[in-house]
Amino acid sequence: MRCFMLVSIALISSYPLLESNVRADEQVSFEGLADSVGSSEFELQRLPEATIVDDSVVPVAYTSSNVFSSRGWEAGMDTTYFTERNAGTPATNLFNAGRIWAGYQFSDVWSVRTRFWNLHTSGEAVEGQFDFNSAVLPPTGMAGVFATGISESVSAFDLEARRNGVLRNWDFEAIGGMRYANYSQAGFFSIGRIDFDVDEAEIGLLNARSKFDGVGLTFGFDASRPLRSYPNLRWVANLRGSVVGGSNHLSFDFNSVEAIAAGSELVVNEVRAIPVSLSQSQALWIGEAQLGMKYTRSMCHCAGANFFVRGLFEFQSWTSDTPAIPIGSFTAISADINQYFYGFSIGIGVER
Repeated sequence: MRCFMLVSIALISSYPLLESNVRADEQVSFEGLADSVGSSEFELQRLPEATIVDDSVVPVAYTSSNVFSSRGWEAGMDTTYFTERNAGTPATNLFNAGRIWAGYQFSDVWSVRTRFWNLHTSGEAVEGQFDFNSAVLPPTGMAGVFATGISESVSAFDLEARRNGVLRNWDFEAIGGMRYANYSQAGFFSIGRIDFDVDEAEIGLLNARSKFDGVGLTFGFDASRPLRSYPNLRWVANLRGSVVGGSNHLSFDFNSVEAIAAGSELVVNEVRAIPVSLSQSQALWIGEAQLGMKYTRSMCHCAGANFFVRGLFEFQSWTSDTPAIPIGSFTAISADINQYFYGFSIGIGVER
């Protein structure tokens, strides 16, 4: 008991000393905390002013579907390489022709576009052997053609509205508008006829020119879809039809010599010089088909346009039905237009 009391007295007597030590430690701790807070305030003063961001305001460019603007101009050009073929005649050489187009995209759905295409051939010559077996014809029939030299010009100008749409993985455009078409041809023909029943023969030179001009409707359909493994590559298909009404202006200069057999000699019986000039109403049907591939690449985030390169197989048909015109004892070469073009095209452009 006495021992416990001695310990208690010792603790009580030492309490002021313990309290002074605790206060000294607390003073040191608070002084360190004050220094730390002062240093932090100094560092905060060195930082730039913070910008308060309202989470409710989100930049449109990152949330809107119109990351790339669907409005704007678009344009391109193609170079076509065609072999032409008349109905019933073999194919001729390969000719190149240019096609240019430009338009404006108003929205994701509607756009307008113009196109111009022109093909010109000159100095083409086709020579054939005169067939005496097929030359035994009535006097009013054409017997045969010795040689021809033909030049022609074909052009089309379109103004069209286009409506865009999506069906599963396919992007498509429905097309409708107006078309101006021109088909001009000039030819030099050496023709002849033999009638063995009356021992009569005739040979003539025909200089023929025709020019069709007309305006009509055009309609079509474009479709494309990306390849699964290469989304920048797309299948491309196009079908287009046009019905154009207009006038075909025809002019012929025909000069011929008719001879009759007299023994072993030919005696000139008649010399003809026949000029012909007239106009005929005509309906021209034009069909076009394209199939190939296109590579597209975004130009930049600000432009909202895609650059493309494409290669297509292409076919065109220009056909009409016009009665033939008789010239002298011959039936003139028909004024029908039965022209077919097939080959390929290479193009570049910018589209929305």
